[in-house]
Amino acid sequence: MEQVRFESPVWDSVKKRYLRLSARRTFTDTYIDDSFLREIKEEMVFLSIFDAEFNLISEIEIDELNNERVKYFAKDGKLWICQNFSDELGFLVFDL
Repeated sequence: MEQVRFESPVWDSVKKRYLRLSARRTFTDTYIDDSFLREIKEEMVFLSIFDAEFNLISEIEIDELNNERVKYFAKDGKLWICQNFSDELGFLVFDL
C-alpha cells in the first residue's frame, strides 16, 4: 500500500526550470471503517527541481506541508503554494 504521488510540474520562467511536488505515504495496519483502505501513518512532501530538459537537479523535503494536493505555481523565480489560513487565502512562498 505504500505509494508515491506526483503532481504536475510547473515552469519557472525566471530561473528556467521545472518545479514539481510529490509525496510519499506509509500506512498503518489499521483499516478505515472496516474497509480495504488503511490509515495513513506518515506523509512526506518533496519538491523536485528539474532543468529545461527535465533532468533532475535537486530534491528536498518540505516539512511545512503534509499533503501535496495543493494548488501551486512559479512566479518571480519562487514557488507559491496556496494555503487556507483561518478561511483566508494565503501563500507559502519558497525562494530556492
